[in-house]
Amino acid sequence: SGPTFAHEVAAGLPTAVTLACSGGEEQWNRLKPVIARPQFRPYYSDDVIGAEIGGAVKNVLAIACGVVDGLGLGQNARAALIARGYAEMLRFGEALGAGRDTLAGLCGLGDLVLTCSSTSSRNFSLGKAYDDTGDYDKASRQFREGNAIRHRLARKWSRKHWRRSVEARLAAPPISTQLDATPGFTPIFIVGMPRSGTTLLAELLSRRAGVCNRGELATLHGLATSLELGGVPEREALQRAAAKYAQQSRQDDASGARWFLDKQPLNFRYVDLALALFPDAKIIHCQRNPRDTALSLWMQCFLEDAQGYSYDFSDIALVMRDATRMMRRWHARHPTAIQSIRYEEMVVAPQTSMTALGEWLGLPDPASRPTAP
Repeated sequence: SGPTFAHEVAAGLPTAVTLACSGGEEQWNRLKPVIARPQFRPYYSDDVIGAEIGGAVKNVLAIACGVVDGLGLGQNARAALIARGYAEMLRFGEALGAGRDTLAGLCGLGDLVLTCSSTSSRNFSLGKAYDDTGDYDKASRQFREGNAIRHRLARKWSRKHWRRSVEARLAAPPISTQLDATPGFTPIFIVGMPRSGTTLLAELLSRRAGVCNRGELATLHGLATSLELGGVPEREALQRAAAKYAQQSRQDDASGARWFLDKQPLNFRYVDLALALFPDAKIIHCQRNPRDTALSLWMQCFLEDAQGYSYDFSDIALVMRDATRMMRRWHARHPTAIQSIRYEEMVVAPQTSMTALGEWLGLPDPASRPTAP
């Protein structure tokens, strides 16, 4: 239990949770290696009651915060409600046998802060609940309200800035300098629109021996930005960028992997840079029915600034058109380094899709992955 938005966990963003085990530290020692990752850190607790109460009671307080927002009572009332509600959670939990330290930790206070501070996530959660039960009118109403709130708050994404950056990327000449391959390191960039199957593809590929899934890294975007602003000679700048990317990808990897997955979908903006840094890199372009992609984006509560377009269908359409334009450019310029895969085909026949893709990537046969004794 703890502060965990599922889409952030899937994106590989830093997350910490409490894992309460009734079986004691022996059970904890068996479970920790299975779920722990560099970006996902579990902490042990033997207070199962505290973890259960914290995870349940915070939802009651989150609903109350929604009432405060709906009535327009302001931030003062919200803060007072959270503070007094937390004090009541402590008293209630202790009366039922929960530890005070547990409720003051990730699965109590931490989860409470996340759930109560995300205004629009309640609309999206309720919208999904209605959608799951087939009440599409109410679901649509909740999604519209949630997206309207997020659209007002998305101040760091603008259509004007997006258009300017895309046109600049398309107008830029090809990168003339190409570095040598990095020994023992082959990055695989999974690009395309978010909600087009990038997470599913990364999960399927990470089951192969020698493949490490690094989630959605912000590294390539940061390097592209610094290279545009820097005045260092091109080759030297690219060498430093390649070394930094490889170092960050390999960090905390104890598996001895050779292939490293970067499933940041918006890296479609920097395919030319990725191939200049790593000439043996592979680019996988995920594609999905445009209407399904747009609707899936609109129904997802993204909190990242880079996804600020996803709250409005006209902005979604703009980004999707530009993604298509850019990928056409890269396909024409680097035809042998880019492979496209359809989400629909991957879902219907995953084994067939992965076999063909694995051969193109040069991955070991699935049977070569060692199994646990």
